[in-house]
Amino acid sequence: MKSKTKKRVLVAATSVFAVSFFAGVMTILAANGKIDLSGVPVVGDAVASISEALGGSNLASPTATNLSVQATPSTAYTSPADIAVSDGYIYVADETGMKVQKVAVSSQRVEETYEAGEKVHGVYLNGDKVYALVGGLDGQVVVLNTSLDEQARIEVGHTPVAMTADGNTGYVANRFSDNVTVVDLSSNRATATIDVSGEEPTALQLAGDKLFVATRIANDSSREDVVSADLCVIDTNTNRESNAIPLINGGSSVRDLCLSPDGDTLYVSHIVARYTYPTSQLDRGWVNTNGISMIDVAGEKPTATVLLDEVEVGASNPWGIRLTDDGSKLVVALSGTHEAMVVDVNAMNAKISAVERGEGVVDTVEDIADYLPFLDGCRTRITLPGNGPRSVEIDGNTAYIGQYFTGDIAAVNLTDNSVETISFVDQPEADAARTGESFWNDATYGYQQWESCASCHPDGRMDGFNWDELGDGVGTAKNTRSMVYAYRTPPALATGVEETAPANVRASIQDAGVTEELISCIDEYLASLQPEQSPYLNRDGSLTASAENGKILFADNCASCHPAPLYTDMQLRDVGTTGTIDWENRPIDTPSLVETWRTGPWLHDGSLTTMEDVVRHFAPGLSDSEVTDLANYVLSIGAEGEAYGVVEITGIKADDSGLHSALEPGATLNSFSVRKQQEDAGDAKVIFDICDPSGNSLVDAVEADLEDMAFNTSVTIDLDDLQVPDNLAEGSYIKVSIVDASTEEPVATDLIIKY
Repeated sequence: MKSKTKKRVLVAATSVFAVSFFAGVMTILAANGKIDLSGVPVVGDAVASISEALGGSNLASPTATNLSVQATPSTAYTSPADIAVSDGYIYVADETGMKVQKVAVSSQRVEETYEAGEKVHGVYLNGDKVYALVGGLDGQVVVLNTSLDEQARIEVGHTPVAMTADGNTGYVANRFSDNVTVVDLSSNRATATIDVSGEEPTALQLAGDKLFVATRIANDSSREDVVSADLCVIDTNTNRESNAIPLINGGSSVRDLCLSPDGDTLYVSHIVARYTYPTSQLDRGWVNTNGISMIDVAGEKPTATVLLDEVEVGASNPWGIRLTDDGSKLVVALSGTHEAMVVDVNAMNAKISAVERGEGVVDTVEDIADYLPFLDGCRTRITLPGNGPRSVEIDGNTAYIGQYFTGDIAAVNLTDNSVETISFVDQPEADAARTGESFWNDATYGYQQWESCASCHPDGRMDGFNWDELGDGVGTAKNTRSMVYAYRTPPALATGVEETAPANVRASIQDAGVTEELISCIDEYLASLQPEQSPYLNRDGSLTASAENGKILFADNCASCHPAPLYTDMQLRDVGTTGTIDWENRPIDTPSLVETWRTGPWLHDGSLTTMEDVVRHFAPGLSDSEVTDLANYVLSIGAEGEAYGVVEITGIKADDSGLHSALEPGATLNSFSVRKQQEDAGDAKVIFDICDPSGNSLVDAVEADLEDMAFNTSVTIDLDDLQVPDNLAEGSYIKVSIVDASTEEPVATDLIIKY
C-alpha cells in the first residue's frame, strides 16, 4: 500500500448531500417557474418499476421502533458485482451473498456454488481456473477449478476487485490499498506489490507490456483547475507505475475499461461532473453528464470524451463496458437508468474524424465532451428488465449484464436487441435498507435522468469535488461529504444550515413526488452505512506501532473536539480554514473522523491532500515523527471494538423546537436509537444517564435490553419524556453506555454529549 499520508488528510470533508442535485434544485426551479415538474417521472412510476423488477410489489417500509423486525440479512440477497462467461456458463461474483455461482445459460440453473464466507467482489477466468476476489482488509484471491472446488488461496491487498493475466502472471487491483498485486499463477503466490498514484483502482487492462489501471475517483486538491480520476500505467517489465493519465476535468466514478481488438484504443466509462457550475439547475446535464473516454495506448493520452446522454435524457451512471470481437459495437451498462447502450463504433469514429478535419458538428475534439447530440445516430438504448446493471461480458453475439439489485442476468441479443432474463435464484423481498440503496442508485425518478444520489455519493461516500450549493449562498463551494455516520452526527451540512441528515434528505426531495415511505427507506440505507476497515491497520485489524503512538497524541491534542466513538462533538467552529471573501469566516461543522482515510481531499474546500499537512495546520508544534504518528492514527479510525452504536437522541427544547443528539437545560428527551454493528455481537444492555460535571447522576437512569437484534438494524428506546433539569450546569453531559448482557463488560465506547 502506498503511503496515503501523502494524499489523505485529518480534519474534514464537509459538503452537502448530492440528493439535492436531482431534486432540491428541481424544487427551487419549479417554485420560480423555471421548469415544469409535470414532465418529471412521478414516484408511482419509480416504485412500480423497481417493484416489478424485484418481482412484484415488495417494497418494505421500516417500522418506527424496531427495524430489525423486518430486516433481511444482506447475505440473503444475490447481488452480481461481476460476471465472467465461458463455454455456455456464467460465473457470478455474488457480493452480498458471499458466493460464486456457476450458472448454465441453457437451463438458467445454478450448477455449482462456492461459499466464500465473505464478500466476493470479482471473478476472473483463466484457462481451467476460476479466480474469486474476496474479502476486505485481509483480501484474498481464491483459486477454484471450473467445478468451483477450492485449490489455493493467495493473500493480496485490501478489497480486491479486478484481475487480469498474461500467461502465468496475474495482476490484481486492490481497491482500498491503492495498489496492484502481481501473482505467479503457477505457484499461486504474490511476487510483488505495485503502488498506484490514483485513488481506488477499479479495473485493469493489459496492452502489450503496459497494464492500464482505472482508478475510481479524483485525488487532487479540489481547488485545482483540473480535478479528475486518473488512468495509471504500469510497465510490466519493471513492475512500476510509469505514467498517470488524467481524464477530462470532472471525470470520476470510473467503473470499467476495455481494449479495441487492434490494441490501439482504450475505452473508459465514467461520469463527467460539471462541478465548476453552481447547482442552479439540472436541465441538459448542467450538474452531471455521463460518458466514455478514448485513450491512445501508444501515446498514453486521451483522444476524445463522448457523452452517452441525449439532449434531454441522461444516461446515468455508466458501469461495465465491452466491445464485440470485431470492435464494431461498444456495449455500456447504464446502471442509473437500467439500460444497455450499444454504440456503433465505426459511426462514432467517423464523426470524431470529421471534427478532426474541421468538418464536424463541433469545432474541436475537446468540444465533443460538451455536445450532447454528438452520438445521435450512433447509439441504441435498450431497456433492461432488471435493476442495477453493472458488469458486462460479451460472448459471440450476446451481451450478458449482471443486474445487481434484482440478482439476475440480462442477456441482450446484439443482432435484434431483444433481451432475455436469466433468473437463477429466488430473490427475497427487499427490506427498507435494500430498497433505499436501490433508490440511492436510481436516476429514473430524477429530472431528465441525469444523475442518481450515487453520482456524487458513490457507495454513500464522496466524489472528491467541490460543489457550490444554493442552501448557504452562492460562492460557497464545499467538498462532497461522506454519508457514513451522517445520521449520527448532526448538523448535516458544513455550515449547519440543516439540523439533521433526515431533515436534509426531506428538504431535498420533498417536491419530487417521493412518499414518506420511500424516504424512510433512504433513511434506513444511509443510517445502515458502516465504515470499512482502514488500510492503515495491520492485516489483523490492529493498530500499527506508529498509530499506537499517534493514539496517545490524539488523546492529548484532538479528542476534546473529536471524542470517540463518533470522533466529533457535533459543534460548529471557526478554525481558520475559511476565507473572508467567499465564506465570511463562517464556523464549520466539526466532522467525524470515522473512515477519514477514505474521505479526502480534506477541509471544507478539499484544499489539502496529505494527512501530514492537515495535522501541521492544527498542531504546528509537533515534530515530524509525531506528525507521522498522529496522521497514521487518524487514518486508522473506524468502528473496531464498537459492537453497538447510538444513532440518534431526540427531544424538544424548552422553546418547543427540536433537539437532536444534544443536551440543553429544560429540554425534554423523547427517545434514542441503537444499532447493532458487529455481526457476532451478543445480547447487550444499554444505560442512558444525565450527569453533572462531577459524574453524579441527575436523573433516574433508563436501562433497556438489546436482545435478538439482527445485524446492522436499530431499535428505538422510549425515554418517557425524560426532563433535563432547568439549572443544568455547564459541563454536564449525557452518557450512554452499552454493556454485555451477561458480563456487563463494555461492548462499545460510552457516548458522551456535553452541555
